[in-house]
Amino acid sequence: MTKNKISKYLSYTVSLGVHNFRDNKKVQRISAEKAFPHKDYDPINHKNDMMLLMLNSKAHFNKNVQPIALAVQDDGSLPKSCIVSGWGKRDSSDYMSPVLMEVNVTLTDNELCAQNEWYCSDGDAGPGKGDSGGPLVCEDGKAYGVVSFKYKPAADEPPLNCYTKIPEYRNQIDWISEHMSYN
Repeated sequence: MTKNKISKYLSYTVSLGVHNFRDNKKVQRISAEKAFPHKDYDPINHKNDMMLLMLNSKAHFNKNVQPIALAVQDDGSLPKSCIVSGWGKRDSSDYMSPVLMEVNVTLTDNELCAQNEWYCSDGDAGPGKGDSGGPLVCEDGKAYGVVSFKYKPAADEPPLNCYTKIPEYRNQIDWISEHMSYN
């Protein structure tokens, strides 16, 4: 599917303040007015797996809805401790979780990941099916990555959980400014 098909085919609604989908009295649901997939997104090798959404209305901040700071350009070192959260499927379950789950992950210094400008964690502890687009938040409380995909390098090796590096996009102010206005 090309990026044009993605942005024209799908509509998006953002649910803010959700912890349990069965108890959603205080949830804010806001439709996206426009979707802006990265112009160089490649669905085959997962390059530039990042999209901005322009919402139809402003979010109302409260104790359950807060902005998050984005990590700045990195110096090559990896954060020590991170958390991934989402409502994705776990292991053998056929269903998405109704309650927000989180798992601690440790980023690994992997050559493949470094070459592709991804953050990676290895092993079975990590995002589940359906968690793509979720946040990778590290010990300083900043968002470092966006859940992208799981990669299995070889049968005898653990899977790699791959995250699009947010710091790689902080310098692409033109791409962000081109699509966002702060009115």
